[in-house]
Amino acid sequence: MTQEEVAARRSRGAAQSRRSRGAVAAQSRRSRSAAQTQRGADAARRRRSAAQTQRGADAARRRRAAQTRSADAQRRRAAQTRSADAQRRRAAQTRSADAQRRRFRWDQGVSDV
Repeated sequence: MTQEEVAARRSRGAAQSRRSRGAVAAQSRRSRSAAQTQRGADAARRRRSAAQTQRGADAARRRRAAQTRSADAQRRRAAQTRSADAQRRRAAQTRSADAQRRRFRWDQGVSDV
């Protein structure tokens, strides 16, 4: 084999090697890019999941607050009812005592007029 043929073969080999290295580098770039995209998608999914969890927690907190307000209002209404009942009982007792006094005084012959 002449020196020219050897040089030509070497040149072809070097070109092949360069092409191969270029393909490997391109594949590596594609892999890195795909991994980066995947990481971005994972991060976005985590953010969405965290936001969903937060929305759920906020809704639960609002529900609990509403229940508390409702229970407070119910307690207030019950207290008002008890207070009104007590007031009615006191008024009835007063009327009864007044009537009793009037009867007693009538029996004693004292006129209220």
